Amino acid sequence: MIPDDLEAHQIPSFMDDILHEWATEKYPSVEILRVSLQPMNFLITLFDTTKHKDPVILLWKEVFGYEADHNLPSLVIDKKREVDDGLFFVAQADEEVVGTVMAGYDGHRGWIYSMAVSPNYRKQRLGSQLLSFAEAKLSEKGCIKVNLQIMDGNEPVQQFYQATGYQTEKRINMGKRLP
Repeated sequence: MIPDDLEAHQIPSFMDDILHEWATEKYPSVEILRVSLQPMNFLITLFDTTKHKDPVILLWKEVFGYEADHNLPSLVIDKKREVDDGLFFVAQADEEVVGTVMAGYDGHRGWIYSMAVSPNYRKQRLGSQLLSFAEAKLSEKGCIKVNLQIMDGNEPVQQFYQATGYQTEKRINMGKRLP
C-alpha cells in the first residue's frame, strides 16, 4: 500500500492522506475534519518575563483556577524569577504560549510544578514534551529523582503522570503557610 519510492520522512503525510481518504469514503455524508498523525512542533524555551509573563498568567488562570493568595500566578512567577535557577519553561506554537512547566532542584530531589497545557493543545503530546524537557534539564543539574504533587481527585492528571513512569508513593503531604 505504501509506494516503494516514498521516503521515510514522507510516510506520516502519506498516512494522513490515506486516513482522510478512508474516512471520507466510509462516511460520505459527514464532513471530515482533517487530523494529522504528525506531532505538532512546539518551541520549548526558557521563560522570559518580558515576553511570557502576561500570557502565562492568562494560561494559569484558565488551567489552574487557584484562588488562594499564595498561588496567584503573578506572585508564583515573581518568586520563581527571584530564584532564577533556569528551570521555568514555556511552550509556544506560532509564538503563542500554549504550555508551561516549572521545575525545582534543591540538590537532593527535583520537583515538577505548574505544568499547564492550554485546552486547545491537549492530546498533542505537548504535556509529555514539556515533562521530558524539564526532566532532562533536572538531570543535567545532577538530579536523580523527581517528585510532584497532584490535587486530590484529579484523576486525568494522575493517569498522565503514571503513563510517563511516575508512581504513587506512600507519603503524607503536609504544608504550612509562613508569615
